[in-house]
Amino acid sequence: MFEEISKQIPRDALVFCDLVGTFYKRSHGKTVFTDLNGFITLWKHVRGKVIFLTAHPNTQDIHKSFEELGLRYSDFTIKYTTVPKGEYLAKYNYPHIAFIDNTKQQILSVQKHCPHIQSFHVSSR
Repeated sequence: MFEEISKQIPRDALVFCDLVGTFYKRSHGKTVFTDLNGFITLWKHVRGKVIFLTAHPNTQDIHKSFEELGLRYSDFTIKYTTVPKGEYLAKYNYPHIAFIDNTKQQILSVQKHCPHIQSFHVSSR
């Protein structure tokens, strides 16, 4: 999933990626990556210019999920929003931005408010 996306965006793009359902999901009571190897490929492709953007209101839940995945929360940039993601991203000015989310509503919000942002709708595996 992420590897295919990385082939479609410029090398130095800024990538906003949803967390829950896109980067990781809950499966049988455990937190698991949706596509770790593909994400690493994407991360290398954009030289680490990945910002996680979540509408999940519980920061403690996000911290716990990162811990369950064996990741240090502090190693990543994570932004929280209470507004639709398109409205949130409208404030960013960068030569090329890509947005990845598993929620069609958030993709539509970005397409409406930020038609210049390249959007990718993914389904969690």
